[in-house]
Amino acid sequence: MTVTEPTPRASRTTAHDAMWMSFDDPESMEAVLMSVRTHPGRVAVWLADIPTRFTPLAEGALWETALRARTLVVPSRCALARVLASGVVHPASVVVVPLPTRLANTPPERNVTPGAGPLLVTPTALHDEERVDHVLDAIAGLARRGVRARYTVVADPGAHRHTASFPRPTPAEGLALWDQWQRRADRLGLTGVMSWVLDGDPLDHMANAQIVVLPWEADDLVASQALVDAVSLGVPVVASSFPHAVELAPTGAVTVWRNGSRDALERALHRVLTRPLLRTAMRHAARHVAQVHDPSAIRERLDRVGLDTVSMDQMKATW
Repeated sequence: MTVTEPTPRASRTTAHDAMWMSFDDPESMEAVLMSVRTHPGRVAVWLADIPTRFTPLAEGALWETALRARTLVVPSRCALARVLASGVVHPASVVVVPLPTRLANTPPERNVTPGAGPLLVTPTALHDEERVDHVLDAIAGLARRGVRARYTVVADPGAHRHTASFPRPTPAEGLALWDQWQRRADRLGLTGVMSWVLDGDPLDHMANAQIVVLPWEADDLVASQALVDAVSLGVPVVASSFPHAVELAPTGAVTVWRNGSRDALERALHRVLTRPLLRTAMRHAARHVAQVHDPSAIRERLDRVGLDTVSMDQMKATW
């Protein structure tokens, strides 16, 4: 689908250049609607989350926002498709600005331990929709078949975009889930191959991985920060079939398995772990995808839709 971008306008820094709207937050929707009614044609609205199905209230807010706002900005093609499927938004009013990577100007250095076996890493926001237990089962199954790998689970509050549709767990809930995963690993006999990291920079751990595994079993993740970070590091990704992963799968950088299928997860990991040439091809594909998420590319897109480039820094801080 080709989207017609609005005519570029001169950048200007005002209090109404950009606003964030969450469809799961009535206060956010009301604030955006008030702003676009007061300053029509002047406010660009970043859609912070896109629900699987729009309620009548959310659909009405989307329609009025698209009618009055300067531009609607979405973070991925799957997000664009979901917005257009509502039937209330004209394609010319929406632009796609890919999610920017959290990488610094200098990516973390690789520090792979020779002879230690492939390293799998999962950055987790400690949410029960992240099926780390399925990954543990798959690694145990692979070990029984003679395919061994190390596995690191690292806490990463920014791993996923959705904080409204999927509320952040409380510290107690997060630690309870963490303990549950550790007990499962112990029962499966994985103690010797497991690392659990509650503190530290998740990007460092992803940079040293052979595969990043994203077991997020939900159908409305239209922007995953961990996915963007992994491909920007040039690391192959094996992911459950959430929308953003499915969108990037044709690039060759991402292999997906069907949500809910432990056997499909084990087969996907086995395929990537036992085929070094495939991993190399996935790394090359990931580096190509990373160019779209480069900060300079994001700035150019923002400039084309007439947003001041300061908005990029605000976007990185929020996403």
